[in-house]
Amino acid sequence: MTADASLPDPVVNVAAANFPVDTFDFDQEPMTQFRVALRQELPRGDTRSLRRDRRQVRASQFDVRVRDRRAIIVRSVSAAWIDAFRDTRINALLEQSRPLFGELVRLARSSYAVGNGSQQDVIRAELELLRLRDRALRVDEQLQHSRTLLSRWIGEVASEPLPAERADIEPPRLTEQEWQARLREHPAVALLALAVDEQSIEVTLAEQDYKPRIGMEVAYGARDGKDIQGNRRPDFLSVGLTFDLPLFSGARQDRRVNAARHLQGAAKDQRLDRLAQLKRELADAHLRRDRLLMRLELFEARILPSSEQAAQAALAGYRVRSNDFTEVMRAYIAELDARIELESLRAGIARAVVDLRYLAGREE
Repeated sequence: MTADASLPDPVVNVAAANFPVDTFDFDQEPMTQFRVALRQELPRGDTRSLRRDRRQVRASQFDVRVRDRRAIIVRSVSAAWIDAFRDTRINALLEQSRPLFGELVRLARSSYAVGNGSQQDVIRAELELLRLRDRALRVDEQLQHSRTLLSRWIGEVASEPLPAERADIEPPRLTEQEWQARLREHPAVALLALAVDEQSIEVTLAEQDYKPRIGMEVAYGARDGKDIQGNRRPDFLSVGLTFDLPLFSGARQDRRVNAARHLQGAAKDQRLDRLAQLKRELADAHLRRDRLLMRLELFEARILPSSEQAAQAALAGYRVRSNDFTEVMRAYIAELDARIELESLRAGIARAVVDLRYLAGREE
């Protein structure tokens, strides 16, 4: 930033001027001199301060880019951990259900042996046990994929056992005005806002081309010999001022200014588009969380207890031969699906909260 605000390096010109080519005698002619000149150019208008401001904006962009990247990483790590925890819990549910379905297979076989069941019941029970194993394999594959994604960020720690309980993630408690302020200050939006500032400086920098470039020069010419009166010839001191005249602006300056203004307008549009996108993501995250919370309450209060009761009732009915074995299998599968869906709902709520925390600009 200091370098951008500094003047260009001065130029030193050292020359032996007006040497007579017949004798190359330094004191033969009165205009022969050893000349040292110092030239300093001044940039057009406020170019120096504008370049310093541009450098400051670019430095700020780097800091904001780091913040944005950190927030994205936290969001990705949290989502991968939530998926891994969900798959671990579902895998545990399937493992816990395997003895129950094995017992149903034995029940179907014993009932068929004594003539109270059918071979179809045995085949159905064995098939569901096989499906349960296949389902566990698929969930285990998903779990390994989730751990692989997690290891990208935390390394070998991702292979360690996960906690038995899910850590609660508190959503941001913000008013509508606070949310709008957080979105405007979000790193993804702030980065584009700084791009707008940079392009504004570029426009002003382009406008500086309409102003002249000024140069100052001081030269000292040393002479030797004597004049016709016998006096020593005096040395010369020259002082000059140069400046250019930007007369033909249509070919260069006008086009550069117009191009900079177009880029400035594009940067403003990108910032507004990104802000609108974050607002849509915020509305979607709030809606997803609210709907999932309603479903979670319904599952915990009504669906899961009813599924457990229906499974127990179906098994009791089959033992007294008031219903067939198909109803028993269907009831227990429905109960298992309800427990798995409950874990998926909790994971969905947690991911919605992670999205809300990202939108609120929280990196922890």
